[in-house]
Amino acid sequence: MDYKKLLLPALLLLMLCTFAVHNGVLPANIMEARNLTTAREMVTEHNWMHPTLNGVLRLEKPPLPTWITATAMLLFGQDNLSLLRIPSALAAMLLIFFLFRLTRELTTDTMLPWLAAGTATTSFYLFFLARDISWDIFCHSFMLGAIWLMHRGLKNYKLTYAPFIGSAILMGLSFLSKGPVAFYALLLPYLLAIYLTRKHNNLNFHPGGIAVLAFLALAFCSFWPVYLFISFHDYAVAAAVKESTAWISREVKPLYHYWSFTVQSGIWVLPATISLFIPFLKKRSAVQDKYLLVVLWTLASVLLLSLIPEKKERYLFPVLIPLSIATAYYFRMLIGSFKEGLEDKWERLFLYVNGILMALAAFLIPPVFLFMIRQNGDTSFFITTFFAFAGFWSIGFFLIRATKLKRPLQLWLGMLLLVVSTTVILLGKTPEIINKNQYYRPYNELRNHPELTDLPFYFSEKRDDKLIEVIWACGRKIQYPINPDKKDLPDVRSFVLLSPKEPRELYPQELLSGYTLETIGLFDANLQEKWGGDILRNWVTVFKKKE
Repeated sequence: MDYKKLLLPALLLLMLCTFAVHNGVLPANIMEARNLTTAREMVTEHNWMHPTLNGVLRLEKPPLPTWITATAMLLFGQDNLSLLRIPSALAAMLLIFFLFRLTRELTTDTMLPWLAAGTATTSFYLFFLARDISWDIFCHSFMLGAIWLMHRGLKNYKLTYAPFIGSAILMGLSFLSKGPVAFYALLLPYLLAIYLTRKHNNLNFHPGGIAVLAFLALAFCSFWPVYLFISFHDYAVAAAVKESTAWISREVKPLYHYWSFTVQSGIWVLPATISLFIPFLKKRSAVQDKYLLVVLWTLASVLLLSLIPEKKERYLFPVLIPLSIATAYYFRMLIGSFKEGLEDKWERLFLYVNGILMALAAFLIPPVFLFMIRQNGDTSFFITTFFAFAGFWSIGFFLIRATKLKRPLQLWLGMLLLVVSTTVILLGKTPEIINKNQYYRPYNELRNHPELTDLPFYFSEKRDDKLIEVIWACGRKIQYPINPDKKDLPDVRSFVLLSPKEPRELYPQELLSGYTLETIGLFDANLQEKWGGDILRNWVTVFKKKE
């Protein structure tokens, strides 16, 4: 049997498990809620070219990911979050396709692209962003495709314009997804790495192709900014100033904040870290090809991101793309060294340490899972617990065997299986494990409440931005009070009020005497107190004016 024919179906199955299985178990976070609410208003109010957030113009982010989300809403409706997250999963799969093709351009080795694709698919932040309806996965996926096509065009001895034109189109889509972010965090580091390895990368500088790429990319990227400048000049300028100012004034961290960036690769942290030791691997690797290019790309990306004062861990995602290729190079080197009997003590040490750690994790996950569900008082997960012990302990023994027999490829495969098993067996039970709030009551039930269908919703006061999660969950716009300092009530016959305290504690009796109040209940969307506090906890009350 030709096992090579199973590689593509196996990769597709791996992506399905890591990007789509149980992708609706957690509620929308604040970033998703903003995108989803804007998409909902695009669909309901047909404002595709002037996005709004809870009725307020929102131009801070380019619209392509929101357009895609709105299209998903037209197809699947607004109530199934799992289906609405499908576009993010597809964007992640597209990123893996581009990564695979780029790695094939970088090397003549047939195994390396599969190793890179499998490693990236099971890296932590790609796993996370594939299940998150935000902007990042789209902009970096399109940019990686642009880099692949550009590299392909530069690799050709003769000039062909198609790769450069395709690259320009994908750059435009990336800009329309999150502005210049991927240009700075992914494309610029790649260009720096290309320049630094120019004597050895065998690329051909085609002035005509580069000129076409630059002209078309500029044209495609200019579409949205020009439209905003013409249609919403003052707001667009203010939004641009606000976003650029945030880079230097918000979430400011020291220059060394990203020193532990390899941790973001999750299960691959140890081999990923080792793969960046250039002198060691450059000398040892039997499949060097463009190894140095990939490592310099990774390090340049970290350096450029470190120069920006605003720092968040999720900004490191583009670093994981070349890092996954570097990690694949390391495993490919190990596979060759052990197969030929040329391994040294450091390679054996890595194999033993990583193998033991992974096997230990496999053996510990099931009892820890059992302990956590019992801590919450749940004893009904017998089937899940059975499969957890059977699945993870089987993987544990597989990893021990791979370590004992000195088989790096089997160790790599066992690490993939650890991620897949965690996703398929355990991820679906995450809400039951992490929900520490005995009063948890989601706002989603207000969406189809028969008595509230035609009533306007109001907040009693304006509070933290996390209220957008409540707005999305309720399924409609929620207006803020006109005069929050005066404690006025809306001048309508009937409405729904969301307030942190019961209305009788917030408003004077003489004001409430003209209304009939019907309490729907206390809604609390906090899975854990520290995640939202009282922002996500509100009394929902129906006000009806007395005749």
